[in-house]
Amino acid sequence: MIAAYSGPCIRIRRSTDNAEQDIGFSGQDVNAAAIASFADGGTAFVRTVYDQSGKGNHLVQSDNSRQPFYYAGLDDPTILFTGGAAYFVIPSSLTADRRACSMFAVQRDTTQAATPAYWYMGNSSTTGIGLGANVTQFGIQPFYDGAFANISPNDGTSDTTCSKCILGLASSSSGLTIHRDGATASSAALSSSMLSVGGCYGRTDFGGLSISARQDFFAFVFYPGGLSGSDATALKAVLATLYKTNDFWFPSINIAMQGDSKTFGASTPFNATVTRLLERAYLGRAIVRNFGISGHAIHNDLGGLLLAGNKYLESGKKNVAIISQATNDLSLGRTAAQIWTDYMTACAALRSGGWNKIIATTITPRTVSANAFTPAMEAERIQINNLLLANNGNLFDAIANYGSIASLGSNGNPNLTYLPDGLHENEAGNALEAALLKATVDSVL
Repeated sequence: MIAAYSGPCIRIRRSTDNAEQDIGFSGQDVNAAAIASFADGGTAFVRTVYDQSGKGNHLVQSDNSRQPFYYAGLDDPTILFTGGAAYFVIPSSLTADRRACSMFAVQRDTTQAATPAYWYMGNSSTTGIGLGANVTQFGIQPFYDGAFANISPNDGTSDTTCSKCILGLASSSSGLTIHRDGATASSAALSSSMLSVGGCYGRTDFGGLSISARQDFFAFVFYPGGLSGSDATALKAVLATLYKTNDFWFPSINIAMQGDSKTFGASTPFNATVTRLLERAYLGRAIVRNFGISGHAIHNDLGGLLLAGNKYLESGKKNVAIISQATNDLSLGRTAAQIWTDYMTACAALRSGGWNKIIATTITPRTVSANAFTPAMEAERIQINNLLLANNGNLFDAIANYGSIASLGSNGNPNLTYLPDGLHENEAGNALEAALLKATVDSVL
């Protein structure tokens, strides 16, 4: 990020023998070829992200079990956090008054989490400051004085996405301002408290916050002073250009996908969830949000994430809601008729809330067994799919019929090449579904 910087970018550890090596740049990007050569087929864990200011305030994780790793997939190399265990330590040499500091990051969340933490500095939940997300408050919120502060605007502009975005927090004697790309929200100034013990990027042990989703990390910027509005805008413009974030592309489509563990990406390695692959297919023209949570059923989500007040609509964009659920409803013993009633309720709420277009997906084949997904449940799965297809263009604007993807398998016989556990898609399965989803969304726009 600093043109005059000539040192290494990151230090990696390869999984095969735990050897470590500094990795430099190739142009403005990390030297991916050098990483691949050194890793030699193993996983490249990231031990250090080097401070380019020359002050030695590196992000470090010396505990091998807590290191995130470098991921070269999807043509967009990233440092990937895959759960609450991985994080970087912010050094204690990075000090500031929490009433006079600014922190910005470039990242994306490829799956949903209830209370993910992005970073936190300070030695307690009451004297420090951090930034996280709280779905009960709809979006990015600062964390201080022992709790989330609900200052973010209750709309989708404040929420992180599968698209690469800029998150920021600027604190001064004039007040506290949080940022997500071009959107901001402000509150009163915090009390003075020195941040002198470092902190965490990627999680915190304070307030029950931790990353329980997959998070892509690209950059972290710290200023020991509160940036003014114009300075923050200038910094975000630089980051947007360097990292090709939302504000670089100015996407015109806003897609929100509500689902369960299949949407979450339970069997997907790394960050290739179906929503991330859908976002990638749009090449910056669409913001895509993943509201897939393991175990969720449409019956229980009628007042849930996507439907609750329709907070994730974005003004000026084509807003598309995708409902990809009912697998868990079937496992709970609900009938096709009951599920169909829930679909009607959900669609009515979405329509009244202002979603321009609504798309549903059929339910992919599942392995049938006497004890888990029974033949009776399979019969209801076939019936709800028939109901969905019969009402295409009526209740919904379009249906993404996963049954049309022959490679996924047939009734009662999922193709384990794409659904390895007989239920959840792997990266290859998600790629097939993302292609169909994009074609379906395009057909209604």
